[in-house]
Amino acid sequence: MGDRRFCPECGVSVKLENLPGHYEKQHPRLEMPEPLTHEAARAAKPRPPATLSTRREKRRYLAAAIIVLIVVLAAVLLQFVQWPRAGTGIEVPSDCGTFRLSDHRGQVVLLDFMSTTCTHCQAFTRDTLVPLHRQYGSRFVLFSIDVNRENNNTADGNARIARFKADYGATWCYALDVDHTIAQAYGVAGTPTHFVIDRDGRIVDRHAGEESLDTVVARLAQYW
Repeated sequence: MGDRRFCPECGVSVKLENLPGHYEKQHPRLEMPEPLTHEAARAAKPRPPATLSTRREKRRYLAAAIIVLIVVLAAVLLQFVQWPRAGTGIEVPSDCGTFRLSDHRGQVVLLDFMSTTCTHCQAFTRDTLVPLHRQYGSRFVLFSIDVNRENNNTADGNARIARFKADYGATWCYALDVDHTIAQAYGVAGTPTHFVIDRDGRIVDRHAGEESLDTVVARLAQYW
């Protein structure tokens, strides 16, 4: 709403920019006071339209607000993802003996769900996990679980894993998820998928797909 002034002649409240017209209609024989004339003239000037830069700034602010909203929604949705917040108890035969997740409380654990016939798993093992274990293996426990995509029995599956380890130079422990129960408990839908479990046995990170050595080190280093 524009500024209003009381007409000095009749006391009626009039919008400042309409005072000249009011005088013409209601007080045609009187002159509007000079100060009011100047004020009315300034008020009657049209406001300049929003400049291009202003419109661009508004679009940028809108885009930034949308991004913030997406981030907030993603953070909320992550509370409902289908994987456990505490490391589900694992007790499974491995090529290093029985692996119990509970035995590694007080250590950081990287659980690697993989398949020997998965090309992304092969690349992730060769390019990330092997150098990761070689350089930082004293700081965490690396354990790989083959999801048994081939539905092998235990003997055939373990033989397949042994060949894979020899081909890629993997020296840590592997287990075969014969009936897929471990992968199901962790909500694994594809491979490779890996979980970081902190010293208190809580799942603190999860990623599906390949990652570089530097990225995985950065993830783990938060909990070493």
